[in-house]
Amino acid sequence: MLQRCWSTLGFAKRLQQASSLLSLLPLLLLLVSFHPVRATETLLIQKPSSHVYLICTEDLQYYPHYDFTKRNQVSYAASLFQLFSSKTGIRLKVRAMPIKRLDLAKDCDVRYPDNPLWYQGRDSERPQHFSHALTQILGTTLVKAERAEIKPEELQAISVPRGFTPHHLMQLQQQYNFDFIETNDASAALLMLIKGRVDGADVEWNVAQALLDKIDPKAEIAVAKYLPISLVGIHLSSSNSPEFIVQFDQFLQREHEAVTQLKQQFQLREQLSDLTTVQHATDAAKY
Repeated sequence: MLQRCWSTLGFAKRLQQASSLLSLLPLLLLLVSFHPVRATETLLIQKPSSHVYLICTEDLQYYPHYDFTKRNQVSYAASLFQLFSSKTGIRLKVRAMPIKRLDLAKDCDVRYPDNPLWYQGRDSERPQHFSHALTQILGTTLVKAERAEIKPEELQAISVPRGFTPHHLMQLQQQYNFDFIETNDASAALLMLIKGRVDGADVEWNVAQALLDKIDPKAEIAVAKYLPISLVGIHLSSSNSPEFIVQFDQFLQREHEAVTQLKQQFQLREQLSDLTTVQHATDAAKY
């Protein structure tokens, strides 16, 4: 009887403690509602393991950076995506489409390539999450080697591949009034230069090296010494799958050595100092 009495008293005490906690519940809920969510906590909201992330990209031949115009086409980006999938178990699917369709696509989990500056130019109202740069592109104006020191005032026309905007040349173009000649692709832009139909070709340096090996290995082409060079990062972006961007950034950091080896495999140059004409960017500042 005494034991049961003590048990009853213990139960009453626990009931009183529980009542006290319940009285604090509104305050606890209020505190929780104001707790900020950290960026890394987006990893807690995972897609199902069976989910296949759709990466939408441009249907452009931009080797060695990327080229998804044909099935199983080899490129740096394709190899990087395969490496990511093999290391993480996350399944990917890549869909190439015209740039105008890409801008309007709603079912893409991830967009590639992208850049915060390009996003601003699209006037999109959807917030976009960007990865670290997968690589850098070197925006150069290529000329015939004997005209490497051509001045801006001597320019009459520069060929530009369709789908690309030569932002680094826009100010000079307005000042010196030379023409931009749009071509179907980078190959056509280089051919116009080789045939002397334009003074320069606005083609990314790595892309140009790969194309010249096929078009005309003997062509003597150089970077214009007194024209600007742009260094632009290529990123992944997503508006509805921020957890993927976090995972990809972690992969880039964790597999830094393997990623570097991939860049070496595709002979990618990412810095101005990698060019044979290191002084170009400094000299261009005079104009």
